[in-house]
Amino acid sequence: MDKNIFFILLCFTLSISTFAQETPVYAEGTITIEASPEEVWAYLADDNNARNWSIFFSSITPCPEEACPTNKVKKAGEIGHIRRSHRNSDKSGLRWDEETIKIIKEKLSLYKAIRAHDFVGYGELGQRSEHLVEQIFNRTENNETELTFRSSLYPHKDLTAEVTEFEYSMMNFFFKYVSKDRASEMFQKNLENIKAAVEKGDNYQRVHPYKKYCEPDEWLCFKFLQDY
Repeated sequence: MDKNIFFILLCFTLSISTFAQETPVYAEGTITIEASPEEVWAYLADDNNARNWSIFFSSITPCPEEACPTNKVKKAGEIGHIRRSHRNSDKSGLRWDEETIKIIKEKLSLYKAIRAHDFVGYGELGQRSEHLVEQIFNRTENNETELTFRSSLYPHKDLTAEVTEFEYSMMNFFFKYVSKDRASEMFQKNLENIKAAVEKGDNYQRVHPYKKYCEPDEWLCFKFLQDY
């Protein structure tokens, strides 16, 4: 059998299996910060701080009301409010929207769930994919914060976009075998920046700079990824 045909069939088989199971696959990172969960929550809740800690997006702004009508009645940070993340400082190129869908505040932990969607610049299928992004703030015995970022594809049955089973299996396959590890690396570097920012305050200096998604000499760094 031709090697190319075999590889295509193998990808197809694996992706269909992935869809059939719909077991969540997570990109994630965790770090401990010498500050209370409330302090860390407040820092992350201020979208103006995003440019100081993210290595991938340059800014977060409220989604324009004409595109996100719920923002007419929802304030930043409230359930139902939608914010827009921009890859580039001039707001050109890649962007996506993030809707806060759940907030839980308890004595020992804080939790925020975000639906990330409408990925503009990632191709037609990418624009219809949706991710669950979670921020988990666990209080330690010393009143410090164990902060976890994690993300997974939304289950096929919960998607708001019209996606076929085959299309979803392709999304899941790409996330599991291509983007998950890079997203986990990005989360960890973002978390290290956040830790330094919260702990150092006015003396903060970035640990990790804003950078491209991948460099040309890296394995699996396709041309369209280099442009990110």
